[in-house]
Amino acid sequence: MPPILRYGLDFIVWLQQARCGALDVLFKTITFLGSEYFYLLFVPILYWCMSRMLAVRIGFLILISGWVNLDLKELFQQARPFAYLPHLQISHAEGYSLPSGHAQLSIALWGYLASLVSRKEVRLIIAIGVFLIGLSRVYLGLHFPSDVLLGWVIGGVLLLVFLYWEKAVVEALYRFPSVGVLLLLYALCAIIYAILPIARSLFVIAALTGVAAGLVIDALWVRFSAQGSAKEKILRLLLGLILMAALYGFFKLILAGRSVAHSDLTTFVVFWNVGFAITGWIPGVFVWVGLARPRG
Repeated sequence: MPPILRYGLDFIVWLQQARCGALDVLFKTITFLGSEYFYLLFVPILYWCMSRMLAVRIGFLILISGWVNLDLKELFQQARPFAYLPHLQISHAEGYSLPSGHAQLSIALWGYLASLVSRKEVRLIIAIGVFLIGLSRVYLGLHFPSDVLLGWVIGGVLLLVFLYWEKAVVEALYRFPSVGVLLLLYALCAIIYAILPIARSLFVIAALTGVAAGLVIDALWVRFSAQGSAKEKILRLLLGLILMAALYGFFKLILAGRSVAHSDLTTFVVFWNVGFAITGWIPGVFVWVGLARPRG
């Protein structure tokens, strides 16, 4: 075992000396703020009820960062701490350990939000939150400290690159002057996946291309606006979550007991539809039932 991992195990053992039920609950709650389940709630809420453009920026940043993280994990193939000392595991996790996806994506999301505010107090709160998300992964025995540090570094680099290019790239992706731009995105994703055929990253590619397809539908026909009354936004959120749950239930039902449920094609179809639902047909339903108005 490399010394950095041995020291990391010693640090986790030391940190868990303070373990108690309250801390377990606290850190499991904090770690949720850096999980894919949180992002799956946060981005649709932002898109449907607050700001479409902000949601598009954050959504693409999260998806690209997640794609990079999964590829790097496959490259390093480092086992998690509980593979060496099973008693360290307090919460569930799958896959490889390096770099920490929670740390990387929390820097990307919350760092981007911090760049939009000028108040030092808010930025300090965000910084503390990002630190606690990283610390929670170590406390729960799911990552070495080095995993978290590298995740922060990679997430920070991706954030800086994104901030530099966001106006030119993200707004172009959002407006989609032609279907050709969408086809170009699909071609680029296919080429990258052909070069790096990492199965676990396929769901990110599917969600990315599904979101992009939904944005094309929105630009050409739906033209959904997130503006509206508080009542409309609450009803939108409730209806959107019900439709998302129905979509999940539909796929779970038709794939139950079938070996194809674990195939690459099935993974792509399911997550493509999730992305397409968030930006495409669910906003269309909002407009159709009168919970949103088309933008001018």
